[in-house]
Amino acid sequence: MLWTALCILLITGTGADEQLKGLYINPQGTEIVYQILETPHISQLLLGEAGLIQLNVTYSKLEHEVEGSILGHHFRSQGDQLEIDTEVVLALMGSPVGRSLPEIGFKLHSDHGVFGHESHAAMALYKLGMVSHSHHDSMDRDKRSIFTSKIADDKKSEAVKDFPEDVQEACMGINKGCSSDLEYKNEPGFTTPACPDGAWKFGVNDIEKECWGLCGPQCICWKHVCGDCCAHNGCLRHDGYCEKSGSSKDCITLRGVLWDKGPSAC
Repeated sequence: MLWTALCILLITGTGADEQLKGLYINPQGTEIVYQILETPHISQLLLGEAGLIQLNVTYSKLEHEVEGSILGHHFRSQGDQLEIDTEVVLALMGSPVGRSLPEIGFKLHSDHGVFGHESHAAMALYKLGMVSHSHHDSMDRDKRSIFTSKIADDKKSEAVKDFPEDVQEACMGINKGCSSDLEYKNEPGFTTPACPDGAWKFGVNDIEKECWGLCGPQCICWKHVCGDCCAHNGCLRHDGYCEKSGSSKDCITLRGVLWDKGPSAC
């Protein structure tokens, strides 16, 4: 099989190489294999089914560029340019692999404890999971339990009950509400943990604007992406690219967090 041959080729390397792989079975019974390879030179994500690789994202740690293939279509970044047809990315999102990206990401983190800021390949998986979630959610797709475990439309008041009143009000005005671990700016009588260097907490105005800079859909925190629920520069840049159109090339190919990225991992 093509998958087996490529895996044998990739795991041949130095003792410093690290490989993580696993299997996810979607509700329809489709078996999807995922693999992350970390070497001193690359961080690589492979995803596929039926022995075929459908997604290959390889980040060069030396050149700080990304290349790979989606459904057999090659792509490569060069500075602020990335040549790929957005229809190819959308076709991936419509496939069993694309629809399962959020769950595969949650499984990777659950099984191996990998955060997105620790691995370019994991970051690609987690962020593409957000693209998948946003794409299908906008098509009125039923929400999965992993997105509603902390906050659901009929449980908003329960999830945000410990927030200051103005924060609660802002959260209740958002389509998805806020996850209970969202980091908000301290008010008298309320404290939350400090954000890491280069990250910041959300004010009421930020929440009303759907938490630009948060690693997660709108104000729902996916903590496994950046390791916290603060705002980050990379996520903020990417949200800016998605403002005009969620289906633009810069948005769905993760410009700002996967390619043409700044010094911050998030």
